[in-house]
Amino acid sequence: MDLNKLSTIKKAGIIFIFVTVMGLISFSTIHTERLTYGSKEPFYYPLIWQMTGYYSAFILLPLILWLAKHFPISRKNWYKMFGVHLLGSMVYGFFHTILMKYSRILIYKAFALGVYDYGDMRYRFLMEYHQQLVGYFAVLGIYYLVQYYQENRERELKTAELELKASQLTNQLTQVQLQALKAQINPHFLFNTLNMISSLMYEDVRAADKMISKLSSFLRMTFDKGTSQKLPLGQELEFVKSYLDIMKARFPDKIQIKITAKDVDDLLVPSLLLQPLIENSIKHNNLSNNSYQLNINAYIKDDKLMIEISDNGVGIKGNLLDAFNKGVGLSNTKERLQQLYGVKHKLELHNNIEGGLQILIELPLEKDPTAVEVLV
Repeated sequence: MDLNKLSTIKKAGIIFIFVTVMGLISFSTIHTERLTYGSKEPFYYPLIWQMTGYYSAFILLPLILWLAKHFPISRKNWYKMFGVHLLGSMVYGFFHTILMKYSRILIYKAFALGVYDYGDMRYRFLMEYHQQLVGYFAVLGIYYLVQYYQENRERELKTAELELKASQLTNQLTQVQLQALKAQINPHFLFNTLNMISSLMYEDVRAADKMISKLSSFLRMTFDKGTSQKLPLGQELEFVKSYLDIMKARFPDKIQIKITAKDVDDLLVPSLLLQPLIENSIKHNNLSNNSYQLNINAYIKDDKLMIEISDNGVGIKGNLLDAFNKGVGLSNTKERLQQLYGVKHKLELHNNIEGGLQILIELPLEKDPTAVEVLV
Protein backbone atom coordinates (compact mmCIF):
# COMPACT_ATOMS: atom_id res chain seq x y z
CA MET A 1 0.00 0.00 0.00
CA ASP A 2 1.38 3.43 -1.02
CA LEU A 3 0.52 5.81 1.81
CA ASN A 4 1.28 8.83 -0.37
CA LYS A 5 -1.69 8.03 -2.63
CA LEU A 6 -4.20 7.77 0.22
CA SER A 7 -6.33 10.84 0.93
CA THR A 8 -6.40 12.37 4.42
CA ILE A 9 -9.95 11.11 4.98
CA LYS A 10 -8.98 7.55 4.03
CA LYS A 11 -5.96 7.66 6.30
CA ALA A 12 -8.10 8.98 9.17
CA GLY A 13 -10.65 6.22 8.48
CA ILE A 14 -8.00 3.51 8.63
CA ILE A 15 -6.59 4.91 11.89
CA PHE A 16 -10.12 5.19 13.37
CA ILE A 17 -10.82 1.53 12.60
CA PHE A 18 -7.48 0.54 14.14
CA VAL A 19 -8.21 2.59 17.28
CA THR A 20 -11.69 1.04 17.55
CA VAL A 21 -10.31 -2.50 17.27
CA MET A 22 -7.64 -1.79 19.89
CA GLY A 23 -10.25 -0.29 22.24
CA LEU A 24 -12.49 -3.34 21.88
CA ILE A 25 -9.57 -5.68 22.52
CA SER A 26 -8.64 -3.70 25.63
CA PHE A 27 -12.26 -3.74 26.84
CA SER A 28 -12.53 -7.49 26.24
CA THR A 29 -9.33 -8.10 28.22
CA ILE A 30 -10.48 -6.06 31.22
CA HIS A 31 -14.05 -7.36 31.19
CA THR A 32 -13.04 -11.05 30.99
CA GLU A 33 -10.47 -10.50 33.76
CA ARG A 34 -13.21 -9.13 36.01
CA LEU A 35 -15.49 -12.02 35.14
CA THR A 36 -12.67 -14.34 36.16
CA TYR A 37 -12.93 -12.96 39.70
CA GLY A 38 -16.75 -13.14 39.73
CA SER A 39 -17.45 -9.46 39.21
CA LYS A 40 -21.11 -8.61 38.59
CA GLU A 41 -20.32 -5.21 37.13
CA PRO A 42 -22.21 -4.54 33.86
CA PHE A 43 -20.05 -4.79 30.74
CA TYR A 44 -20.86 -1.29 29.53
CA TYR A 45 -18.82 0.40 32.25
CA PRO A 46 -15.41 -0.94 31.12
CA LEU A 47 -16.58 -0.53 27.51
CA ILE A 48 -17.20 3.21 28.10
CA TRP A 49 -13.88 3.65 29.91
CA GLN A 50 -11.74 1.95 27.25
CA MET A 51 -13.46 3.39 24.21
CA THR A 52 -13.41 6.97 25.54
CA GLY A 53 -9.72 6.52 26.32
CA TYR A 54 -8.88 5.34 22.80
CA TYR A 55 -11.18 7.81 21.02
CA SER A 56 -9.75 10.71 23.06
CA ALA A 57 -6.28 9.63 21.88
CA PHE A 58 -7.62 9.55 18.31
CA ILE A 59 -8.91 13.12 18.64
CA LEU A 60 -5.52 14.33 19.93
CA LEU A 61 -3.52 12.37 17.32
CA PRO A 62 -3.15 15.44 15.00
CA LEU A 63 -1.37 17.24 17.86
CA ILE A 64 1.27 14.48 18.10
CA LEU A 65 1.69 14.35 14.31
CA TRP A 66 2.07 18.13 14.14
CA LEU A 67 4.80 18.06 16.77
CA ALA A 68 6.49 15.13 15.00
CA LYS A 69 6.50 17.01 11.68
CA HIS A 70 7.66 20.40 12.97
CA PHE A 71 10.16 19.08 15.50
CA PRO A 72 11.75 16.08 13.75
CA ILE A 73 14.16 13.89 15.67
CA SER A 74 17.49 13.00 14.05
CA ARG A 75 20.86 11.73 15.15
CA LYS A 76 22.23 15.26 15.29
CA ASN A 77 19.47 16.90 17.34
CA TRP A 78 17.89 14.08 19.34
CA TYR A 79 19.07 15.46 22.68
CA LYS A 80 17.38 18.80 21.93
CA MET A 81 14.20 17.35 20.45
CA PHE A 82 13.79 14.84 23.26
CA GLY A 83 13.07 17.72 25.66
CA VAL A 84 10.61 19.25 23.21
CA HIS A 85 8.71 16.00 22.81
CA LEU A 86 8.82 15.26 26.53
CA LEU A 87 7.03 18.56 27.07
CA GLY A 88 4.70 17.70 24.17
CA SER A 89 3.83 14.39 25.82
CA MET A 90 2.87 16.25 29.01
CA VAL A 91 0.58 18.60 27.07
CA TYR A 92 -0.90 15.61 25.25
CA GLY A 93 -1.36 13.73 28.56
CA PHE A 94 -3.11 16.69 30.18
CA PHE A 95 -5.69 17.13 27.42
CA HIS A 96 -6.13 13.38 27.02
CA THR A 97 -7.02 12.99 30.69
CA ILE A 98 -9.41 15.98 30.53
CA LEU A 99 -11.15 14.55 27.46
CA MET A 100 -11.58 11.15 29.07
CA LYS A 101 -13.02 12.65 32.25
CA TYR A 102 -15.61 14.93 30.69
CA SER A 103 -16.61 12.56 27.87
CA ARG A 104 -17.40 9.88 30.50
CA ILE A 105 -19.33 12.37 32.63
CA LEU A 106 -21.48 13.27 29.60
CA ILE A 107 -22.07 9.62 28.65
CA TYR A 108 -22.99 8.66 32.20
CA LYS A 109 -25.44 11.55 32.35
CA ALA A 110 -26.88 10.85 28.87
CA PHE A 111 -27.61 7.19 29.68
CA ALA A 112 -28.55 7.78 33.34
CA LEU A 113 -25.72 5.64 34.63
CA GLY A 114 -25.20 7.72 37.74
CA VAL A 115 -22.35 10.07 38.60
CA TYR A 116 -18.91 9.32 37.14
CA ASP A 117 -16.12 9.64 39.70
CA TYR A 118 -12.60 9.96 38.26
CA GLY A 119 -11.00 10.29 41.68
CA ASP A 120 -8.44 12.84 42.86
CA MET A 121 -7.24 14.53 39.66
CA ARG A 122 -3.81 15.26 41.13
CA TYR A 123 -3.04 11.55 41.18
CA ARG A 124 -5.17 10.75 38.13
CA PHE A 125 -3.01 12.96 35.88
CA LEU A 126 0.12 11.21 37.11
CA MET A 127 -1.37 7.71 36.84
CA GLU A 128 -2.65 8.20 33.29
CA TYR A 129 0.60 9.86 32.17
CA HIS A 130 2.56 6.61 32.43
CA GLN A 131 0.56 5.08 29.58
CA GLN A 132 0.24 8.40 27.75
CA LEU A 133 4.04 8.82 27.67
CA VAL A 134 4.47 5.35 26.13
CA GLY A 135 1.64 5.98 23.66
CA TYR A 136 3.05 9.37 22.64
CA PHE A 137 6.51 8.07 21.80
CA ALA A 138 5.01 4.96 20.16
CA VAL A 139 3.11 7.24 17.76
CA LEU A 140 6.32 9.20 17.13
CA GLY A 141 8.17 5.98 16.32
CA ILE A 142 5.47 4.81 13.90
CA TYR A 143 5.35 8.23 12.24
CA TYR A 144 9.10 8.30 11.63
CA LEU A 145 9.10 4.69 10.39
CA VAL A 146 6.39 5.55 7.84
CA GLN A 147 8.33 8.68 6.81
CA TYR A 148 11.50 6.65 6.37
CA TYR A 149 9.64 4.07 4.28
CA GLN A 150 8.08 6.75 2.04
CA GLU A 151 11.35 8.63 1.57
CA ASN A 152 13.23 5.42 0.82
CA ARG A 153 10.50 4.40 -1.62
CA GLU A 154 10.68 7.78 -3.36
CA ARG A 155 14.46 7.49 -3.60
CA GLU A 156 14.13 4.04 -5.13
CA LEU A 157 11.57 5.29 -7.65
CA LYS A 158 13.74 8.27 -8.56
CA THR A 159 16.80 6.04 -8.86
CA ALA A 160 14.88 3.61 -11.07
CA GLU A 161 13.63 6.51 -13.19
CA LEU A 162 17.13 7.92 -13.57
CA GLU A 163 18.51 4.48 -14.45
CA LEU A 164 15.76 4.04 -17.06
CA LYS A 165 16.53 7.44 -18.58
CA ALA A 166 20.24 6.66 -18.56
CA SER A 167 19.55 3.32 -20.25
CA GLN A 168 17.41 5.03 -22.89
CA LEU A 169 20.07 7.65 -23.51
CA THR A 170 22.74 4.96 -23.75
CA ASN A 171 20.61 3.02 -26.22
CA GLN A 172 20.01 6.15 -28.29
CA LEU A 173 23.72 6.95 -28.26
CA THR A 174 24.53 3.39 -29.31
CA GLN A 175 22.06 3.62 -32.20
CA VAL A 176 23.60 6.93 -33.30
CA GLN A 177 27.08 5.43 -33.16
CA LEU A 178 25.99 2.38 -35.14
CA GLN A 179 24.33 4.54 -37.77
CA ALA A 180 27.51 6.60 -38.02
CA LEU A 181 29.61 3.47 -38.51
CA LYS A 182 27.24 2.14 -41.16
CA ALA A 183 27.25 5.49 -42.89
CA GLN A 184 31.05 5.34 -42.97
CA ILE A 185 31.08 1.83 -44.47
CA ASN A 186 28.63 2.50 -47.31
CA PRO A 187 30.40 5.55 -48.82
CA HIS A 188 33.76 3.80 -48.44
CA PHE A 189 32.55 0.86 -50.51
CA LEU A 190 30.83 3.13 -53.01
CA PHE A 191 33.89 5.33 -53.55
CA ASN A 192 36.16 2.30 -54.02
CA THR A 193 33.79 0.78 -56.56
CA LEU A 194 33.37 4.02 -58.47
CA ASN A 195 37.16 4.38 -58.63
CA MET A 196 37.45 0.89 -60.08
CA ILE A 197 34.76 1.65 -62.66
CA SER A 198 36.48 4.91 -63.55
CA SER A 199 39.82 3.19 -64.14
CA LEU A 200 38.16 0.34 -66.04
CA MET A 201 36.31 2.65 -68.44
CA TYR A 202 39.51 3.17 -70.44
CA GLU A 203 40.41 -0.51 -70.50
CA ASP A 204 37.15 -2.41 -70.99
CA VAL A 205 33.94 -0.47 -71.56
CA ARG A 206 31.76 -3.58 -71.46
CA ALA A 207 33.26 -4.69 -68.14
CA ALA A 208 32.75 -1.19 -66.75
CA ASP A 209 29.14 -1.18 -67.93
CA LYS A 210 28.59 -4.56 -66.32
CA MET A 211 30.06 -3.27 -63.06
CA ILE A 212 27.69 -0.28 -63.13
CA SER A 213 24.74 -2.63 -63.60
CA LYS A 214 25.87 -4.85 -60.72
CA LEU A 215 26.49 -1.78 -58.52
CA SER A 216 22.98 -0.54 -59.28
CA SER A 217 21.53 -3.90 -58.20
CA PHE A 218 23.62 -3.89 -55.04
CA LEU A 219 22.56 -0.37 -54.07
CA ARG A 220 18.91 -1.22 -54.75
CA MET A 221 19.18 -4.16 -52.35
CA THR A 222 20.82 -1.89 -49.78
CA PHE A 223 18.08 0.76 -49.96
CA ASP A 224 15.27 -1.82 -49.97
CA LYS A 225 16.34 -3.29 -46.63
CA GLY A 226 15.92 0.06 -44.80
CA THR A 227 17.93 1.17 -41.75
CA SER A 228 17.67 -1.93 -39.56
CA GLN A 229 20.85 -2.78 -37.68
CA LYS A 230 20.38 -6.53 -38.10
CA LEU A 231 19.07 -8.84 -40.78
CA PRO A 232 18.95 -12.60 -41.40
CA LEU A 233 22.24 -14.18 -42.42
CA GLY A 234 20.62 -15.46 -45.61
CA GLN A 235 20.01 -11.87 -46.75
CA GLU A 236 23.51 -10.83 -45.70
CA LEU A 237 24.95 -13.59 -47.88
CA GLU A 238 22.85 -12.33 -50.81
CA PHE A 239 24.49 -8.91 -50.33
CA VAL A 240 27.89 -10.60 -50.36
CA LYS A 241 27.09 -12.45 -53.58
CA SER A 242 25.87 -9.21 -55.15
CA TYR A 243 29.07 -7.46 -54.14
CA LEU A 244 31.22 -10.32 -55.44
CA ASP A 245 29.37 -10.12 -58.75
CA ILE A 246 30.72 -6.58 -59.03
CA MET A 247 34.24 -7.81 -58.30
CA LYS A 248 33.86 -10.64 -60.81
CA ALA A 249 32.92 -8.09 -63.46
CA ARG A 250 36.18 -6.29 -62.71
CA PHE A 251 38.32 -9.44 -62.44
CA PRO A 252 36.65 -12.17 -64.49
CA ASP A 253 37.93 -15.72 -63.93
CA LYS A 254 40.12 -14.59 -61.05
CA ILE A 255 37.67 -14.89 -58.15
CA GLN A 256 36.44 -18.25 -56.89
CA ILE A 257 33.84 -18.35 -54.15
CA LYS A 258 32.58 -21.12 -51.90
CA ILE A 259 29.79 -20.38 -49.41
CA THR A 260 28.66 -22.99 -46.91
CA ALA A 261 25.75 -22.12 -44.65
CA LYS A 262 23.44 -24.80 -43.29
CA ASP A 263 20.41 -24.09 -41.05
CA VAL A 264 21.61 -20.57 -40.26
CA ASP A 265 19.81 -18.43 -42.85
CA ASP A 266 17.25 -17.11 -40.34
CA LEU A 267 19.80 -16.16 -37.67
CA LEU A 268 20.31 -12.42 -37.28
CA VAL A 269 23.64 -10.73 -37.93
CA PRO A 270 24.62 -7.05 -38.22
CA SER A 271 23.74 -5.74 -41.67
CA LEU A 272 26.74 -5.25 -43.97
CA LEU A 273 28.86 -7.34 -41.62
CA LEU A 274 30.64 -9.45 -44.23
CA GLN A 275 30.94 -7.11 -47.21
CA PRO A 276 33.55 -4.71 -45.75
CA LEU A 277 35.63 -7.65 -44.51
CA ILE A 278 35.63 -9.26 -47.95
CA GLU A 279 36.29 -5.92 -49.59
CA ASN A 280 39.25 -5.42 -47.29
CA SER A 281 40.54 -8.89 -48.14
CA ILE A 282 40.29 -8.29 -51.89
CA LYS A 283 41.92 -4.88 -51.56
CA HIS A 284 45.03 -6.33 -49.90
CA ASN A 285 45.47 -9.10 -52.46
CA ASN A 286 46.79 -8.52 -55.97
CA LEU A 287 44.02 -9.95 -58.19
CA SER A 288 45.73 -8.77 -61.35
CA ASN A 289 48.29 -11.57 -61.08
CA ASN A 290 46.77 -14.16 -58.78
CA SER A 291 43.60 -16.19 -58.52
CA TYR A 292 41.59 -15.30 -55.43
CA GLN A 293 39.88 -18.09 -53.50
CA LEU A 294 37.30 -17.04 -50.91
CA ASN A 295 35.57 -19.42 -48.50
CA ILE A 296 32.68 -18.40 -46.25
CA ASN A 297 31.50 -20.99 -43.75
CA ALA A 298 28.63 -20.34 -41.29
CA TYR A 299 27.55 -22.89 -38.69
CA ILE A 300 26.34 -23.30 -35.12
CA LYS A 301 28.71 -24.42 -32.37
CA ASP A 302 28.04 -24.49 -28.62
CA ASP A 303 24.91 -22.32 -29.02
CA LYS A 304 26.92 -19.71 -30.93
CA LEU A 305 26.80 -18.60 -34.55
CA MET A 306 30.25 -19.09 -36.06
CA ILE A 307 31.24 -17.37 -39.32
CA GLU A 308 34.62 -18.11 -40.91
CA ILE A 309 35.98 -16.06 -43.81
CA SER A 310 39.23 -17.36 -45.29
CA ASP A 311 41.22 -16.54 -48.40
CA ASN A 312 44.41 -17.63 -50.11
CA GLY A 313 46.00 -14.21 -50.11
CA VAL A 314 49.12 -12.88 -48.45
CA GLY A 315 47.69 -12.75 -44.92
CA ILE A 316 48.79 -10.10 -42.44
CA LYS A 317 52.42 -9.41 -41.69
CA GLY A 318 53.38 -8.23 -38.22
CA ASN A 319 51.04 -7.98 -35.23
CA LEU A 320 47.54 -9.15 -36.11
CA LEU A 321 45.98 -6.88 -33.47
CA ASP A 322 47.39 -3.81 -35.25
CA ALA A 323 45.22 -4.65 -38.25
CA PHE A 324 42.11 -3.52 -36.31
CA ASN A 325 43.51 0.00 -36.13
CA LYS A 326 44.16 0.30 -39.85
CA GLY A 327 41.58 0.95 -42.54
CA VAL A 328 37.83 1.08 -42.37
CA GLY A 329 36.75 -2.55 -42.81
CA LEU A 330 38.18 -4.26 -39.74
CA SER A 331 38.10 -1.25 -37.39
CA ASN A 332 34.44 -0.44 -38.15
CA THR A 333 33.41 -4.06 -37.87
CA LYS A 334 35.13 -4.32 -34.50
CA GLU A 335 33.35 -1.18 -33.20
CA ARG A 336 29.95 -2.25 -34.51
CA LEU A 337 30.18 -5.69 -32.91
CA GLN A 338 31.29 -4.11 -29.63
CA GLN A 339 28.34 -1.72 -29.67
CA LEU A 340 25.81 -4.44 -30.52
CA TYR A 341 27.05 -7.36 -28.42
CA GLY A 342 29.60 -6.13 -25.88
CA VAL A 343 31.50 -9.10 -24.42
CA LYS A 344 29.13 -11.61 -26.01
CA HIS A 345 31.03 -11.79 -29.28
CA LYS A 346 34.45 -12.59 -30.71
CA LEU A 347 36.32 -11.24 -33.72
CA GLU A 348 39.65 -12.93 -34.34
CA LEU A 349 42.27 -12.96 -37.12
CA HIS A 350 44.52 -15.90 -37.93
CA ASN A 351 47.13 -16.37 -40.62
CA ASN A 352 46.63 -19.73 -42.30
CA ILE A 353 49.62 -22.06 -42.30
CA GLU A 354 49.30 -22.65 -46.04
CA GLY A 355 48.88 -18.92 -46.66
CA GLY A 356 46.07 -16.44 -46.54
CA LEU A 357 44.00 -14.97 -43.76
CA GLN A 358 41.15 -16.39 -41.70
CA ILE A 359 38.61 -14.14 -39.96
CA LEU A 360 36.57 -15.84 -37.24
CA ILE A 361 33.37 -14.22 -35.96
CA GLU A 362 31.40 -15.61 -33.02
CA LEU A 363 27.93 -14.18 -32.28
CA PRO A 364 25.11 -15.10 -29.90
CA LEU A 365 22.21 -16.97 -31.50
CA GLU A 366 19.43 -14.55 -32.37
CA LYS A 367 16.63 -15.78 -34.56
CA ASP A 368 14.70 -13.61 -36.98
CA PRO A 369 11.28 -13.08 -35.31
CA THR A 370 9.59 -12.90 -38.71
CA ALA A 371 10.87 -16.33 -39.77
CA VAL A 372 8.12 -18.95 -40.17
CA GLU A 373 8.88 -22.39 -38.77
CA VAL A 374 7.81 -25.31 -40.93
CA LEU A 375 6.38 -28.23 -38.99
CA VAL A 376 7.19 -31.63 -40.44
